[in-house]
Amino acid sequence: MKLKNIALFIISAAFFVSACQDNIADYNEGYDDKLSSDGPPKITKITASTDLTTPLVEGELAQMIAILGDNLTGIKSITFNDVEVDLSTVYALRDRITLPIPRVIPTSVNNQVKVVTKLGETTAPLVVNVPPLVLTGLDNEYAAVGDTVNINGLNFDLYEITNEKGKVYFGNIEAKIDTTTAEYVSVIVPQGVAQGDRIRMVGDAADLYAPGRYKDDRGIFQDIDHYQGWTGQNWFTDGSKPEDPKPCSGLYTRITKTLGSWEWFDFLASWYPVFDGKDYFDNPEKYNYKFEVLTLTPLKTKGIGLIFQTGWYWEPWRIVEFNTNGKWKTITVPLEVIMNGKKESDLPHENGHVGFQINIAGGISESIDICFDNFRIMPKE
Repeated sequence: MKLKNIALFIISAAFFVSACQDNIADYNEGYDDKLSSDGPPKITKITASTDLTTPLVEGELAQMIAILGDNLTGIKSITFNDVEVDLSTVYALRDRITLPIPRVIPTSVNNQVKVVTKLGETTAPLVVNVPPLVLTGLDNEYAAVGDTVNINGLNFDLYEITNEKGKVYFGNIEAKIDTTTAEYVSVIVPQGVAQGDRIRMVGDAADLYAPGRYKDDRGIFQDIDHYQGWTGQNWFTDGSKPEDPKPCSGLYTRITKTLGSWEWFDFLASWYPVFDGKDYFDNPEKYNYKFEVLTLTPLKTKGIGLIFQTGWYWEPWRIVEFNTNGKWKTITVPLEVIMNGKKESDLPHENGHVGFQINIAGGISESIDICFDNFRIMPKE
């Protein structure tokens, strides 16, 4: 009896194992992981990776896209124009490839995407838009010779404005490129640079000038060195006082003061004949208002009334706490913004002179330590 029971147990166990194996086979039957292809590739549509319905006819560098079709695995290469894709950035299934458009400028443009697999190749039309190189100007137009200064803008890395492949000139003198990022190129102001020199940037795919000029003084109406106003002289310094920053250009004004809530005071005030008969007020859209500023204490809530009693206040803290970190920076504001819709006839006059004031006002109580120099109106370039 015991032998019969043992035999029955063995037969039952074998049947159970066989049944389990049959169930596993049934579970996997028909499963398709879409990782294999059985013929040449075919592209039916290109879309954004987040919208697989709407076809794309144009794409942007670094944009994530999806290439839809069939037999899209076993990839050997993918190119946009003549730019080959790094395959480590690609996720491929039989019916879809997800990948970023390479952030590289093509040298030859055919507006085609080409997919090559182990079983064939195919192409599809796609225009890849290349963003322009954008220059917004020097972060300090009055940087000293030998200082490192940033040329700000966009896409410097894309256009390879580097020490190895690009060049920057002040006038006809080449400046050494120190650092390149997407948003700025740092250069060393070269020996022999002249006041008023334009800054030119050259690369394999770019050749253009930055707006603004080096130490341009054509439109200066208040540089502190030649001040003739009736208030604010006690704030002037040549940088020799304790803890004074290095001058930007001769004398500058440094205001160190605690102002109460909504308290205000003028730190520059004068009359200027230079504006009479000028184009500035008739066509302010053609001009920029510029000055250099340096903060030793971040500006948190106070506004700066910049010019001509037009009622407009510069309030950089509304975007972010304003802090130049102890370095001189050039600020550019469109003159039409500062004019606030007013004309010269709306402004204070005395004996043919136009009134000019700069004050600090508004906000909650705070201590300020801020420096200014070189107030000027410059034509846009």
